[in-house]
Amino acid sequence: KRMSSLLPGNISLILLSEKIARTRDKEFWLDLRSQVVPGERVPMIVIGKEKLQLFDQAIEKECFSDYLVDPFDQMYLKKKIKYLIPSMTTEEEEPSRECATTDEVIKVGVQVDIRNFSEISLSVDYPRALEKNSFREFVIYIQQDRVYEELLAKQVGWEENDQNGMMINHFTIFGHGDKTNQKIRQWLNEQYAMSIQDSESD
Repeated sequence: KRMSSLLPGNISLILLSEKIARTRDKEFWLDLRSQVVPGERVPMIVIGKEKLQLFDQAIEKECFSDYLVDPFDQMYLKKKIKYLIPSMTTEEEEPSRECATTDEVIKVGVQVDIRNFSEISLSVDYPRALEKNSFREFVIYIQQDRVYEELLAKQVGWEENDQNGMMINHFTIFGHGDKTNQKIRQWLNEQYAMSIQDSESD
């Protein structure tokens, strides 16, 4: 029996609590979305309590159209729905969909595997060798404080990783002081503690 037969007709949007969303895997929700309206994927929004702090947490939600953190402004929800369903109209005033046009630069991050990391330097796997003396920004997440710390680093060399064909790029951490050092030490301690927990669970 098709799952869509259990649902009422004329569905344009599905809202789920995170608690319900966790009861099934990604394939289930993708299948359900495609069955409600044949040939289309009905927008599905999950509402949760916690901000997605880690890359892996976002990947877990990729089968959904969006993830909103409760509480949120009602107008914000209307804008989200209008963005997902442009044809939807209401008797109330339409929320503005205007956006700003600007020449400002925004940051885009990619996930990298760390080989070595200290207060002085770090080495990461990357698909190619980066230009020597070029700068990159790295972001670490401090779980205890629930904050991100940005680190500026300068590339000082590279070598090929024989195990996976990636390039190991070496960086020196650039332009920081005691405050940043404290954050790095805190992050390293958290990583060490998590590694101990993982080894004990195995």
